[in-house]
Amino acid sequence: MKEYTVELERRHVLAYDFGAWDLIAEHFAKKSGTKPEDFDPLKLNITTLDVPFLVFAGLSWEDPQPAIEEVKRQLNAGIREGKYSIMDLSLLVTEAIFAHAGMKYDAAAGAGAGAGKKAPGPRRMVPGSKRPGKQQPI
Repeated sequence: MKEYTVELERRHVLAYDFGAWDLIAEHFAKKSGTKPEDFDPLKLNITTLDVPFLVFAGLSWEDPQPAIEEVKRQLNAGIREGKYSIMDLSLLVTEAIFAHAGMKYDAAAGAGAGAGKKAPGPRRMVPGSKRPGKQQPI
C-alpha cells in the first residue's frame, strides 16, 4: 500500500486505522450533534477547517502522539514556508482516508461518497455572461 506522509518538524506517516476512525467519529458526531455510534463516513461534511484535525487523527497511532494544537501550529508553519497548501493537505488526507478504508479515490473526479457526481442543490451562479440576461456557472 502507498505510504502517505506529511512533513511537520519531521516526516510523519499518516495511518487511518480504527483508532483514527474512533477519533473521526467522535469529532464529526460532536460537530453534527449525533452519537459516535451513528457516524456514517459517507455523510461526512468535511471543510478546510477540519484538515488539521484529520491530520492529527492520522497521526494518532504515533507514540508519543502530537497534540492537535502542535499539529496545527506546524501545519501553519509549513503553509507559510510554502511546503504545501491547504488544498495539498486536503487532497493528501482525503486520498489516505480512502486508501486505508479500502476505497478507490479518483482525484480527478473529486472527493466524497458521490465522487464524479455533481453535488445536489442549486448551482452557484455569477453575474455576467456572453449573452445578456443570462448567468454562467462557476
